[in-house]
Amino acid sequence: MLQETHFRSGATPTLQNKSYPTNHFCNHPTARKAGVAILLSTELEFQVLDTVTDTQGRYLFLKGTIAGKLYTFANIYVTNKRQAMFLKSTLAKLNDFSEGILVLGVDFNVPLDPILDSSTGHSSISQLHL
Repeated sequence: MLQETHFRSGATPTLQNKSYPTNHFCNHPTARKAGVAILLSTELEFQVLDTVTDTQGRYLFLKGTIAGKLYTFANIYVTNKRQAMFLKSTLAKLNDFSEGILVLGVDFNVPLDPILDSSTGHSSISQLHL
C-alpha cells in the first residue's frame, strides 16, 4: 500500500515490476497531490468483487476473495487538516463497504512529536474523539 503517490487521474504510470502486475490506484482528478495505491503480488490470487475510490484521491477500498475467503483491502491517506472529521467520515464509509478480513493501511498525516516533526512546533490535530 502506498500513500502520497501524487499522480493525476489519467496519468498513472505503468509499473514494470513482474512481482506486482496488478495495481489499483486512486488519484486526484486535476492536481499532482494526494493519491493512494494498492499493489497486489503475483502470489496473491485476489479476485476483485467491488471497489470504492475517493474523488480527491484520499482512499481506495477493494473487496474480493483469496482462496474462497472474503477480504477487504483499504488504503487511506488522511488530509493534513481536520483529520478527525475526515477519518470519522472515511471509516464510516469503510464500515459500510467492508466484509470479511480487513487489511488496512493508513497515513494519518500527523507528526508523532510535533516539536520535532513539524515546522510550526505544534500539531493541528483536533481534540475530537472518534
